[in-house]
Amino acid sequence: VSKNGYIMQYLDDKSKCDRELVIKAISSYPAAFFCVSRKFYDDREVIMLALNDTKNTCFYNPLKKVPSKYYKDRELMKIAVKYFVDTLLYADTSIRNDDEIISIALNHYHYLWSTRPNRDWDELYDTLEYAQEIHPLQVVGEEYLKDKFRAFLLIQSEQTSFAFLSQTLRNDRDLILYLLKST
Repeated sequence: VSKNGYIMQYLDDKSKCDRELVIKAISSYPAAFFCVSRKFYDDREVIMLALNDTKNTCFYNPLKKVPSKYYKDRELMKIAVKYFVDTLLYADTSIRNDDEIISIALNHYHYLWSTRPNRDWDELYDTLEYAQEIHPLQVVGEEYLKDKFRAFLLIQSEQTSFAFLSQTLRNDRDLILYLLKST
C-alpha cells in the first residue's frame, strides 16, 4: 500500500483498521481515506494526509467525512484550501474571514478550476454556476466585502472576486478601472 494506496479498497476490514497501513496508503494515495475504517475520520494526522492531495486523487473533499470540530482547525484548513475549492463551505465562521486562508483559497481557486478534466461538460452540468456557489468569497462575512483596500487585494488574487464585493464597491470607479486593467 505504500506504493499504491488505491488497493486499500480491496483489503479486508481488519487491514482497513490498521493505522500503520492506513497512513502508508493515504500517504501514497490520499483518496484511500474514503476506503478506511470510519474511526480514522477523527484522526487528525490521517485527515492531514488526506487533505494534502498534491496528486489530485480525491474526487470529494475529505472534510465531508470528518467531525465538525476540525472545521475550526486553522492549520488543517490552510492545507485544505490549496486542494479543494469547496473547503470554506465547511470551515467555521472564524476561519471564513481569515485573510491568510482566503488569500490561499483565492490563489488556488483559479488553478483548480482551470485544470478540471471535464470543461466540455460545463454547460450541460451548470459547472460554472456551481463554481460561483463554491467561490471562496461566497461564504465570508458581509463586512469583509466592504473594505476598499481589501477589495483591491481580492481582485489582484482572483478577478472573479469583484462579483462578491458590496454593491458600493462594485460601483466604485477606482475598483472598476483596476479590474479592467487587470483583465
